Amino acid sequence: MALNKPFGFSEYGPHASSNPPGDYDYRKFIEGIKKNFPRTCYFMCWNAKWSMASNQFVKEMLSDPAIANRDELPKELFATAKIGSDAVRQPEAKKAFSGVPVEGNWKLTFEDNFEGDKLDASKWIPSYEWGQTHNYNAYCDPANVLIEKGLLRLKVEDRPSHDKKHTSAVITSYNKFSQKYGYFEGRFRIPTGKGLWPAFWMLPYPQHWPPEIDIFETIKDDPQIYMTYHWDDKGHKSYGKHWTEDSFSRSEEFNTYGLLWEPDKIVWYIDGVERSRFTEAQVIVSEPMYLLINFGIDAAWPGPCDATTPFPSYYECDWIAAAQTKNPVRQALVSSTGTFWDTVILCALTGLVLVNSDQWMKGHDGAAFTKAAFKGMTFIGPIVLSVSLLTFVFATIIGWSYYGEKASEYLFGARAIKPYRWLWVTAVMVGSLSTLRAVWSFADIMNALRVIPNIISLFVLLNVVVLETRKYLWNGDINASEITDATSAAAEEWGDL
Repeated sequence: MALNKPFGFSEYGPHASSNPPGDYDYRKFIEGIKKNFPRTCYFMCWNAKWSMASNQFVKEMLSDPAIANRDELPKELFATAKIGSDAVRQPEAKKAFSGVPVEGNWKLTFEDNFEGDKLDASKWIPSYEWGQTHNYNAYCDPANVLIEKGLLRLKVEDRPSHDKKHTSAVITSYNKFSQKYGYFEGRFRIPTGKGLWPAFWMLPYPQHWPPEIDIFETIKDDPQIYMTYHWDDKGHKSYGKHWTEDSFSRSEEFNTYGLLWEPDKIVWYIDGVERSRFTEAQVIVSEPMYLLINFGIDAAWPGPCDATTPFPSYYECDWIAAAQTKNPVRQALVSSTGTFWDTVILCALTGLVLVNSDQWMKGHDGAAFTKAAFKGMTFIGPIVLSVSLLTFVFATIIGWSYYGEKASEYLFGARAIKPYRWLWVTAVMVGSLSTLRAVWSFADIMNALRVIPNIISLFVLLNVVVLETRKYLWNGDINASEITDATSAAAEEWGDL
């Protein structure tokens, strides 16, 4: 039998010695429920042998299609409880981080599935960096941070503490985990109620404000999910957007909330679908940030609590994860370091060997000159030359093969990988059978041809290259005018050519 949501539980009562359970008539109760909830509820009654024997209405109720026999229902249903109760409502299924919703060479940098029975002190602290209170009327008590049955549960109570009207909870990764750029995601079930203000957000490390990235915030019983970025530009500035839809439930179900943060954009995701995007690259934060999960209550934005606010309330998290991909500037620095060793260090050492030998006066040319020079270094020279050539050749074959394969995949798609590999293996075989002069001549021609698209690309992407380098190396400490001036100068030089 399928159960629609929400569904209700009904149990015998009220009763006393003068009104035993077998005498209780549920028929009027059922009539009212059917009238007000005609499509969304199933109702259950006990099926103990004593009730079947003693209550004349039980068989009549069980024959009604809107009534379900409790003993026939799946047992796991009875492990759930309504929002605001102390019992743990398990997720529909315990899940794990499934990956970043955008392509890239992503590497998991942080993950917590909240296993065990206490907060992982290597990943979180149960407080803000500045203490146990924030801009709402509650004291964040570490005792209200609960780890139960694979869930993080932040508990808010209508209990005064430390001159605050309520008691709440927070966890942050300050001084435990922070990251510059990447993807950040969590799976949450978010309570509703007047005055409630749960959030999942990020602040810079070391601590200061602004900037701030709010992966999500919700307030009271408002169904909207608020996504906001705050920054400083001669004063506090912010960009925000909110989203919801009729089929979305933040309080009944677990949903994923993610954020992609890159030098030129911030993108918000809900259940893997993009819901907001900010692309003003000049003002996007470019310093490491840490994570905060807090349960705010009774503040200016969500307003005060009232008699309808459920106490206690629980803000639940299934897991938190973060991932990072390689920064293009870091990749360029690694590549340029390799070039530096090849062309400056190794070539300089080779040149010193050549000029300090007398072979340059004997008419040798090219490879023969190098071989004769190293041969004059007693027994160690030929060994150094042979090992160097072997590692150079092997590294070149592997490195250039991978570089070309990725370029082919980028231009023509995955279908180009296999033909490229066959072509590369064939080229290696032909090269090994060709003369040294032919191989070097072919390599010189190909390298010269490669310069043309590289120069064009550098000119077209100059503004991006300068901006990315500025953010990566100097944390944004270069004026935008300097970037514009650099681009204009390059354009003038290009025009002169």
